[in-house]
Amino acid sequence: MKVFNFENLTKGDYVGFASRPNWRGATYYDEPNRQFLHIAIGKLEISYAEEAGRDDYQITPEEFGCEAICYCTGKNGIDQNKWDWDFQCTPEFFEKNKDKILSFVVERVNNY
Repeated sequence: MKVFNFENLTKGDYVGFASRPNWRGATYYDEPNRQFLHIAIGKLEISYAEEAGRDDYQITPEEFGCEAICYCTGKNGIDQNKWDWDFQCTPEFFEKNKDKILSFVVERVNNY
């Protein structure tokens, strides 16, 4: 899949190619509310994925020379007219942009 720079919290320049991860989901834990969050940003409906990949491979922004990346994970399983996008960032980038990133929260999910 194609990987793009996401440091401006928008799909930026193409930075490389990676194998498609097989894991995605709510990965930000909101400690005060004891809940995991789904975060979607922009028209691409980009979701946050703190970890993405198989046990033997994990996509990281650093391997593409970025603090944040986004990538398409394919067509939506429910709405075939939509494409699913994920973004991933370094912990430092997340902390620096936390207020803006969390302002895009669209769904809270149960803490299992």
